[in-house]
Amino acid sequence: MGPPLPVPTQPAEPASGDTVTATAVLTNDCPFPLLNAVLHLINPRTTTAAKTVPLGDLRPGTKTTRRWETAIPADLAGDVSFTAHVVFDVNERSSDCARSAKTFTVPYEPNGVRDPYRTFATTDDAKFGQYGSQLVIWAGGRDFSGGTDEKAGIVLPGSAAESSVVQVETVSLTGSDNPPAKDGIAVANDLTAPEKGGYAVLT
Repeated sequence: MGPPLPVPTQPAEPASGDTVTATAVLTNDCPFPLLNAVLHLINPRTTTAAKTVPLGDLRPGTKTTRRWETAIPADLAGDVSFTAHVVFDVNERSSDCARSAKTFTVPYEPNGVRDPYRTFATTDDAKFGQYGSQLVIWAGGRDFSGGTDEKAGIVLPGSAAESSVVQVETVSLTGSDNPPAKDGIAVANDLTAPEKGGYAVLT
């Protein structure tokens, strides 16, 4: 059990595009000093430290605070974390670490999609969004490619060759308590024209 290392942020619940000040608060509540301590401050969705701060030796009871500021990218949504990680020596033969993160959820909002993607819908009020490699669809509908044929999709024209590998990962599906609710990959001669056939639907 390492020393406490909370990471509050200001604002406490930021949105995409906000500038955030995160604060790492390290308190040595161990009965021994933290020797050669180094604090790493890590931005959301990154693996390398935005700042690396040598702290030296911290006696029991010592409290130290370090702040860093970053802007949440406009195309970042979902679970977002600001992380602090401290490593230190216990003595000449052993070392330890402590890690903590402030995690919050940035909501997805309809912001359209970018080239080369296209959108289409045969149901009312469909909306679309793109956050990095994540594609988001808000739509109702029923009877995919059948008589009613209500659906919404994000299309990558010409992406399926004679031999292709396509992979998607579903992060979230609301309305899944409704048996007809579907999400996944659809391949067709023309997704916007069901009468042209060639459908393969993977859900």
